[in-house]
Amino acid sequence: MEFKLSLKANKMNKKNHRNYLKRQLIEINKRYKNIDFKTSFIEQGIDSIDFFTFIFKIEEKFKIKIPSKKYLKLNNILKIEKYLSKKND
Repeated sequence: MEFKLSLKANKMNKKNHRNYLKRQLIEINKRYKNIDFKTSFIEQGIDSIDFFTFIFKIEEKFKIKIPSKKYLKLNNILKIEKYLSKKND
């Protein structure tokens, strides 16, 4: 029973991460309000300044440091969400 409850809580955390990430992108620039979670940031027109602002906000919020070599791999919201979930485990 506990296992099912913890999985449900983990799914809620992922959903909360996704919503937070989307809100932060919209806060950076209103044109990102229709952002797709699976499509890369570059394909959606997110420029490098907005991307780094976004990364810095994530680091500040979750009190983590994302290594710069990970930046290219974290190219959409779902990948960042998975990264954050792994950091929380």
